[in-house]
Amino acid sequence: MPSPINFNYTNLVAGGVANASDLTAAFDLINTYLNAGIPTTDLAKPKNLVSVTFNIESTATATPEIRGFKAPAGIEFVHVETIIYKYSSGSSGTGLLAVTLHDSYAEAAADSDAKVAGLSIADDAALGTMVSSTTEHTFASGATIFVRVEATTNAVLNTMVIMWFRTEHVA
Repeated sequence: MPSPINFNYTNLVAGGVANASDLTAAFDLINTYLNAGIPTTDLAKPKNLVSVTFNIESTATATPEIRGFKAPAGIEFVHVETIIYKYSSGSSGTGLLAVTLHDSYAEAAADSDAKVAGLSIADDAALGTMVSSTTEHTFASGATIFVRVEATTNAVLNTMVIMWFRTEHVA
């Protein structure tokens, strides 16, 4: 692995002029470093940030909306944050909204063993109300992640669920 670049700025002063030889020497150091190869040991298991968004037009009371998506094989999804946003207006469509994340459809349907919970917006909350959860949970490689959206007291119109995951490559 090449050594870190050590720039010598002793000839440079604030408001001064850099001479060509100082700049050439700096670029020579950069080229030497790059030609030796950029270290990639930290890239052996790269991590990325992935966002999944569901827009749900209507959720009736006593009829939860359950949607799912699958993590690709070889990649774990580590939950970073989920944001729920209720942008309905008027007297209708303002019921209590609750969202949970599950790793099985049966659990989502039964509203049991939520992996991410604590996401709810109160009945009659103001237009544009938003809440989030940063509960960390790792969803296994190849797992299907189920999102349960439930309305109580009144139907809920126009909900957005935005989920952020850090991906981790696994063998």
